[in-house]
Amino acid sequence: MTDKEKCDLYMELARLQQDSFDKRRDIEWKLSLALWGGILFATNGIAGKIPACTSFILGYVALFFAYVFLWLRGLWTANNTDKQFRDIYKSCALRIPEVGYDFANHNDKEKIRYEEEGFFAFLLKENWAMLSQILITLLVLTLSLLWLHLAFAYKG
Repeated sequence: MTDKEKCDLYMELARLQQDSFDKRRDIEWKLSLALWGGILFATNGIAGKIPACTSFILGYVALFFAYVFLWLRGLWTANNTDKQFRDIYKSCALRIPEVGYDFANHNDKEKIRYEEEGFFAFLLKENWAMLSQILITLLVLTLSLLWLHLAFAYKG
């Protein structure tokens, strides 16, 4: 296998990892939108019929923590893995000197940094999309509880 073929192979592998990340991101937003719509639909169905009691609050808190720590944490791990392998493949391609890349000007900041950071550090530094999903979910759940409370309080 020539160096050019190796480089092309590494770049194709990097592209496949990026495609995997992009497909997962599309599904991630669709499912988040479905969750938010489902919360609002369910809230509309029961608003005014039963009071927003402690069990609803605990249920919404449990839903929020399940969403963040099971769903989004799993997505973060999968996205992190895709980014790591994409960067590794690109780095391998750039390290083949006969292909014609200017390795001296290569930006080494693409080295693996994700495994050194935790979930929340990564959210606050680089992943605005996932952080916005957490904040929107928290907002939807809070508004739903307020809606339930007000609908029952002002019933009649």
